[in-house]
Amino acid sequence: MKKNNFDIEIFKELGIDINLQEIEFTKEIKTISKNEEVDQLTSKKYLEFQNKNNKPKNKFRSNETFENYLNYEKEKYIKASKDKEYKQFLYTNRIIMQNTKTNEAFNLNHSILQKSRDNYLYFFYTQKLMEEKYIGNDDYFAIFLTLTTPSKFHKYSSTTNKLNPKFDKELTINDAYKLLNSSFREIYKNFKIKRKFVKVEYSKVLEPHKNLTPHLHAIIYVQKNDIEFMLNHIKNVIKKNGIGEHNIKVIKDTSRSSAYLLKYIQKTTNPKNEEEFHFFNGWKKVNKIRVFTSSSSILDKAIYKKINTITKLSNGLDNKNAIQNVLDNCQIKIKQNEYDIDEDFDYIKQGSKTKIKGNKNGRYKVKVVKEKINKIKYVGKDFFRILNEENGFDKNKILEGNFEHFEKYLAYFQVMLQFKFSNKKLLRIYEDFNYYANNQKDEILVNFNEIYLKNKYIIDVDAMLENKTIINKVNLFDLIFKDLTTTISYYKVVDFKIYDKLKKEVIYNKKDFTFEMNQELSYINSWKDEFVKEKYLENLYGDDFFSLNDLD
Repeated sequence: MKKNNFDIEIFKELGIDINLQEIEFTKEIKTISKNEEVDQLTSKKYLEFQNKNNKPKNKFRSNETFENYLNYEKEKYIKASKDKEYKQFLYTNRIIMQNTKTNEAFNLNHSILQKSRDNYLYFFYTQKLMEEKYIGNDDYFAIFLTLTTPSKFHKYSSTTNKLNPKFDKELTINDAYKLLNSSFREIYKNFKIKRKFVKVEYSKVLEPHKNLTPHLHAIIYVQKNDIEFMLNHIKNVIKKNGIGEHNIKVIKDTSRSSAYLLKYIQKTTNPKNEEEFHFFNGWKKVNKIRVFTSSSSILDKAIYKKINTITKLSNGLDNKNAIQNVLDNCQIKIKQNEYDIDEDFDYIKQGSKTKIKGNKNGRYKVKVVKEKINKIKYVGKDFFRILNEENGFDKNKILEGNFEHFEKYLAYFQVMLQFKFSNKKLLRIYEDFNYYANNQKDEILVNFNEIYLKNKYIIDVDAMLENKTIINKVNLFDLIFKDLTTTISYYKVVDFKIYDKLKKEVIYNKKDFTFEMNQELSYINSWKDEFVKEKYLENLYGDDFFSLNDLD
């Protein structure tokens, strides 16, 4: 059997060597799908095929060499990327978008090479815009910052390529990413001079170390009169969060700032070949890493992409910045409505805010409406796991009521889980814990009624005193962490309109478009076994099948 041209092109772009068996099966499914009734043997055959071709490989033993470790991990990431992109291709290929006004219908495109190129160009344009704001401004310097994780995150030594005896096997690459990301967030969000917060603009990029642990590069723009304050602030965050090796360089000529960062962006987001693409794509997706971020003053990537796709403003641009060209030709109004989800899963509106970007005299008027949905997440379950780690605090001293070590623990707790809460409130509660942990039984009993009635924290004083270490540990958990929560936010675009002033008409309206699955898969609905149906779709599309709202 020969592969048709369509198959060859798709699989070539995806970097997937699809065997003849899979091609045969795919065509068989398409043929069968024309019938109205399909028995469950079809889905069973597909599942058997998937299971046979997705058997997990044996992991390397603890005595594996550095070379074997790299080869195994790279192969894992490449396979993960190919599987993800292939599923995405299958999914998008079966979606039909339809304009309800014109009845025009079309399929979605999924081009990994184009996506990679678009990402790189967006990063490039964003960083150049950031740099242009400060070129010629003698009041500002740039700081080039590199952060790495401490030794315990590195499975292999960066100098000897041998197994690192300090490596903590419980820590993951995602944990390393959280530490770097949260530490950098603390640098730009918590910068103060004379107790007043100072806004900081930045761009940052993450890339894998040669042992695959992430490290972070960033450009931070600071007024030159504030440079020493910022340098001290950075050093304090590095020390407090236990960051590993780091490099801090002051760049007085801001016109050179992009050069420091763009070489890393190009290396990771503009791959030379498909293997490089799949390795880096798999590395960031498996480990849930967001590679590039910058200050929110620049146009959001999804909004820029949508406007550019509809208006074709980047066509024939030559050397002009494409993002700047969109801003010059568009007035963009972005409204965000915020909702909380209560215990009954009802949405409660908390307010809204509006941002206007671009040029009010531009040809296009753009209106975007977003929803921010806040959901409560319980984080106290991580109390014991993080308490038993070592990162600048002493567990025993915490349980004895030591404020210094408890503050270090709180900082690390927030870094690892990537959220922030009111330390002031928790420290007030810790004062009560400190009182119980350090006073004698008689003194506790004298004051018990007053303190208990006031705070309602401690229930069994005698039990606490019988086994102080264990009870203190549990008691601290009950006092602070048992019901400790943070808020996770989800975003969704609910409206997107583009109005052309020249044509005097709306050229794009999100609400005019609907999407549905290609009738090619409608036969699945005839299957009586819901479990088999669900497993088929899950194997075919993966998580993408359950994220239809993310298409916009």
